[in-house]
Order: sequence, then C-alpha cells, then structure tokens
Amino acid sequence: QGRMHLTDMAAVTQLSTETPAAFIAFDILVDGTQPLHGEAWDDRRAHLERVMRLVPAASRRLLRISAVAYGSADALVADAQARGWEGIMAKRRDGAYEAGRRVRHWQKVKLENQQEFVVGGWTEPRNSRKHFGALLLGYYNENGELVYAGHTGTGFSDALLNDVYRKLLAIERSTSPFTSTPATNQQAHWTRPVYVAQVRFNEWTAGGHLRQPVFLGLRDDKDARDVF
Repeated sequence: QGRMHLTDMAAVTQLSTETPAAFIAFDILVDGTQPLHGEAWDDRRAHLERVMRLVPAASRRLLRISAVAYGSADALVADAQARGWEGIMAKRRDGAYEAGRRVRHWQKVKLENQQEFVVGGWTEPRNSRKHFGALLLGYYNENGELVYAGHTGTGFSDALLNDVYRKLLAIERSTSPFTSTPATNQQAHWTRPVYVAQVRFNEWTAGGHLRQPVFLGLRDDKDARDVF
C-alpha cells in the first residue's frame, strides 16, 4: 500500500527490496480441469492448500496462501485487534462461489469504524468555507441501488477541498443518484457515482446514517460499484 503511488524509480527499486510485494492466493475456482465453483469453501480451501504446497521453496516469500483461522467470531476479532489488523474476511465454510453476485456468506469485518462510501454529490459551503460544505455519501444495496448514508464535511484541508471539488465538478449531473433523494441543509449538487471516499465514523444511527463521519481520502483502487 505504501508503494502503490510511487513514480520515482529509485524509490521503487529500494522499496521493492525493503517491502516486497507478494501474491496472496485466497481461493481457487478451477483445479486443473476440475471446476470448483459449486464446492463448499472448505473443499476449495483443501484444493488450494494442495496446489500451494507445490510452490518451490525459493518462491514462497512472493507466492503465498492466505492465513485462515477457525473458531468463535468474538475470539477471531479479538485476536485480529491484538495484532493491529485493519479487518478480517468472514466466510461461511459451506458457502459455494457465486460468480458475479454479491453474497452474504462473505463479510468484510472492519476492526475500526472505517468504511468506503460512494460520493453522490456535495452541498454548497457556508460562511468562509470554500468549494463545498459536505460530501453526500452512499453505498449500493443488493438490488444495485445507491442508498444514502449521510454526509461529511470534516477532514478536509484547503488543498483537499479544492482537489475534490475540481474532480466532482467535472462529473456533475442534474439529478440525484440516490434511490431516495436526501434532504440537505444547504443546496445540493449531484454527481455521477464514480468516486469512492474512505470515511471514519463513530457508529450507525438507528435511521441508517453515519454518526460523526470524517473524510480520510478518495480511494483510486476501489470501483464504486463494489461498495455495498
């Protein structure tokens, strides 16, 4: 992650030695000519472990299998928190692989209240604020609809306000992209749902909105349609 935006080749060369990238295999859909899509995750994992045992010892630093643990959810989360992990992927062991569908038996568990949201618009600024007051955020539901999740106007420097505003202004549209147009305190402007924001927040409200969200940055490694 610390290397993904580097353009200076000297720095890239140095960090490729200090923090080498690795390919982490976490699933297998075909073993030789045998399709595994309909098999349970446990069975696919057994195939994957057998295949990965064939990796030459000299390559195992760069070609590795994902770590896996079994047990109670509370114990796994506590262990991950103790290790300082950002989160874990929770999977049903009997779940098949369903191509092209969002399924509930794979869940991303964040260990802090931090998540990606799609930017669907912004509001006019107030007082001396420049460019915009807040970003309007959402996520896709299982029906492919963009659901409004709240707004955030904190976490921005002047330079960041300018940069984000310039990006959003280029994709402004006349109608709301959200399945239900939110009511806003200031005039709203709508955008095509292209950009993904990383947001930290305290909790979800009973109404399904973010409480005290803080903008952390735009994600250029995440497709908006994958935010749900």
